[in-house]
Amino acid sequence: MTEIEKPKKVSVNDSTSDLQRVRDKVGHFTNCCLRKMLRSPFNDSECMHCSVLPLCMGGCHFLELKRQNKCIPEKYIMSDLVALYYADSMKAKKVLV
Repeated sequence: MTEIEKPKKVSVNDSTSDLQRVRDKVGHFTNCCLRKMLRSPFNDSECMHCSVLPLCMGGCHFLELKRQNKCIPEKYIMSDLVALYYADSMKAKKVLV
């Protein structure tokens, strides 16, 4: 049977630095979350003039932070998707009649 280790005593200086590191990490996390929550596609001129804004609501936040294209793939193929949907619905309509 092994003996349970007792917690080590920590000096005041060590615990203060540990607490500060936790505060720094929580603060950084909180700032990232706030930026994401307060992000609005209505403040972006590219989004405001985009036809798929109601579908994507501003695209990918992560890609935007990486300075990459944040737009969803459907933006580039929306007209093809609508044409396919229309063709499929016309075929289904003919089958029902």
